[in-house]
Amino acid sequence: MYYHASPVGRGERGEPEEDARIRSFLLMSGGTLPPFPSLAAVKQDLAKLDKLATESTASASPLTHDPLVLYSKLQNVYLFSILCVTNDVPFAFIREIFVVLKLFMMLLEEDSLKPEMKKAGFYGVPINDTGIYKLRMIARSKVVALSLREDINVPSSARRMVEEMRAEHEMELIRKGSPHVKQPWRDRMPLYAQLADVLVFSNELNNDTKFLLEQLLEYAKDQSAPDFAMTKELRKDVVLSCRIHLSLVLSQLGGKENPVKSKQHTSWVVNQFRDRPHMRDTLSGYVLRKDLPEHPVARALGPAWFANAPSWRSPETRTPWKPSGSGSSSSACAQCGAQKGSSTGEELLRCSRCKNVFYCSKECQKAAWKQHKSACR
Repeated sequence: MYYHASPVGRGERGEPEEDARIRSFLLMSGGTLPPFPSLAAVKQDLAKLDKLATESTASASPLTHDPLVLYSKLQNVYLFSILCVTNDVPFAFIREIFVVLKLFMMLLEEDSLKPEMKKAGFYGVPINDTGIYKLRMIARSKVVALSLREDINVPSSARRMVEEMRAEHEMELIRKGSPHVKQPWRDRMPLYAQLADVLVFSNELNNDTKFLLEQLLEYAKDQSAPDFAMTKELRKDVVLSCRIHLSLVLSQLGGKENPVKSKQHTSWVVNQFRDRPHMRDTLSGYVLRKDLPEHPVARALGPAWFANAPSWRSPETRTPWKPSGSGSSSSACAQCGAQKGSSTGEELLRCSRCKNVFYCSKECQKAAWKQHKSACR
């Protein structure tokens, strides 16, 4: 999970991006979904929402009186709230997206509304009890992620929701007689990775947080896990976030081993990012947060690394972060992030051996070879 605001999220021109993983997750049981709505369509729905809120105030009837009506009238903004990459939600109307998500959760949580929600479906996706559960989980996770975004930064709100999610999950494990009752992160790793983010961003830099992070890190690297192949990309993200957090948490704890381990995690993270200044915004969402001690990773990279790095790529061309040497997309140089050849402006050079990695110049290709070598096939 990344907690920075993208250029679109900061208000620059461009279209927000859909999280394709959520679309796939919702369509696993069949059905269809409309195309991801444009920003213009979302703004039209937000204007309708504002008008309905004004009418609600004038009539002294709460906006929440009939959430099903809102759900039927504001399809674009509801779809956007569930499907949009949280980094891309424009800051100018994040408050309204919070409102929509909370209205949506009413439909999914109130017993009197659930039957109607099942009849309506999710804009082409049939909804049963499992579907209600999926949508509720996504909506709550979106609220948490937006609350933790660096330009919003209200971890107290995120903490309340994620603690509720954890309590419900633990009760579910007990009810099912799951073998993971004492290690619940093995049943739902994303939830506990998000909990770890909440704890660190809430300045809970203690042994309990250390324990959770170390357990998550161990499980994320466990290649014997039954779903390891299916969740490989998620596990890479969890390894990254845990090591970033452990760098800070361990630096704040006493004892002989903690400072040593902190330095080990710091060195690992710095090695992943040092030669990738285009990833500044991604990393800053973790290590340049207000109300936290100075982060060892930020100190090791130095202010110049953050200040002089180019802005993050636009949503149309950006690619997900991958550990150094694991490959890249053809949209950017695997070493520096440039979009085209640095010397000629022509298309990127492809690795002649594996055909999977691209570079903007021979110099970048040489600089990346040491780390790329092990992944090159």
